Amino acid sequence: MKTWGVVCGLLSGAIFAVMIASMNSCGDSYEISPEGRLCVVKTDPSTNPPTVTRAPRDWASELPQFLALEKWVRPGDRIESSRITAGLWLFEVQMRKVEVFRGTESVMLARDGHVRFWGMIVALSLFPMICWAIGVFWIVTLSPRRHGVHGEESS
Repeated sequence: MKTWGVVCGLLSGAIFAVMIASMNSCGDSYEISPEGRLCVVKTDPSTNPPTVTRAPRDWASELPQFLALEKWVRPGDRIESSRITAGLWLFEVQMRKVEVFRGTESVMLARDGHVRFWGMIVALSLFPMICWAIGVFWIVTLSPRRHGVHGEESS
């Protein structure tokens, strides 16, 4: 039983390490135009000086999880959006973060999917340990010695 506990513990740790190692992050930069529209900002560092392009975008298509932010931002605000994904095969989870800057000061931070992201990683990692615990509980509660059954008849 102890050996299986150690094996399941190591398997849980390995699953957690793989999930953490599989994390991938990407991000986008946006600005609010003088007209109040969301614009994606792309920088081409290969030119000297770097070329910056701004293209108008729709809130619903670019940041659908954060539609409520549209009424709180002001022209000139800069928005940094990041998306982090992790997963194995069928279990891919993602979380998003949006931070709004006015000048150099961060004035707003919004997150989406963080609880689900970390909950799935922990649940998937602990699955082998949970199965082992259920097995131990099952064996201990249904053990013949526990119920006084040893092959002989009781009087």
